[in-house]
Order: sequence, then C-alpha cells, then structure tokens
Amino acid sequence: MIKTFLFFIVILFVSCTANLNEQLNTVSELEFELLSLESSYNSVDQQKVEDAISEYKHNMSQIKKYYYTDTVEKEFVQLMNSYKGIKKGGKGLSNQAENINANLTTMKQQLNYLKADLENQLIMKDSALIFISNEERNLSLLKESITSYILDCDAILTLDDSLSFKVRSLVNSHSE
Repeated sequence: MIKTFLFFIVILFVSCTANLNEQLNTVSELEFELLSLESSYNSVDQQKVEDAISEYKHNMSQIKKYYYTDTVEKEFVQLMNSYKGIKKGGKGLSNQAENINANLTTMKQQLNYLKADLENQLIMKDSALIFISNEERNLSLLKESITSYILDCDAILTLDDSLSFKVRSLVNSHSE
C-alpha cells in the first residue's frame, strides 16, 4: 500500500514538473516575442517621422499663402492629394506611441511576475493556463498595435521622401 502511494506521488510530481517546465518555456517564448516586437518598434526613427510631419505642416501653410484655386493645375492637385496622406497618417501617432510604450512596459512586468510565480509554484495548474492564455492575447493585441504604428510611420516617410521635394519646389517657385 505504501509503495503504491509513493508511486502515485512520484508520478504526480513528475507530471507537475513536466507541466511546469512547459509553462515556463511558454512564458520564455512570450518574453522573446515581446523583445522582438520591442526591437521592431524601436527601429522606427520617430524623430524623422516628426520632422516629416513638421515639414508637411510648413509646406501646407506656404501653399495656402501662395496658391489660389484659379492658378492650380491638375498635376498639382493630384500631387497635393497624395501628399495629404502625411496628415492622415500623422493623426494620433504620438498617442499611439505613448500607448505602445506603456503597454511594452506593462507586458514586461506581467511576464516577469508570471514567470516568478510559476517558478515559485504560486499558481495552480489551471490558473497558470488562463494567465498564459491572457498574456498571449495581450501580446497579440500589442503586435497588431506595433504593426499598425510601423506601417503608418513607413507610409509617412515614404510620402515625405517621394513628394516633399516636389512640393517644396512648387512653393519656392511661387514665393519668389
């Protein structure tokens, strides 16, 4: 009887240890993915994006000053419609960046706490699965937010690189 009881305790301990290691590995994978997302987010040159938006605002003020609707050519209108994509992409960009920074910090803390709780076996097996699932969902939402932010910044920089010089040339030709 005692041997049977000890056998079940050993089996239970081994299965819990294997499950704990699996959960710790999952949390480590989440931490790695979070670091990758943070690296992608930090790769955006935010100063360059802000400069592009400032340049857009300056150019638009100059256009309003020197251009009149009766002197505007069709090519110019098409150019300006494309150039206005910077304004659209720049709306709420700084708030989006603040939210991402806050979420990155929070997510790091949550994963560290979860990992420590798992290592110290402070969380029951069923609860650990729920917490891990919640962190996976949070990471997925953060990934979507960072991807959207990076795409918006890329669009702004692309429009600035391709159209800013043309717009500046038109403004300068009329302001002289």
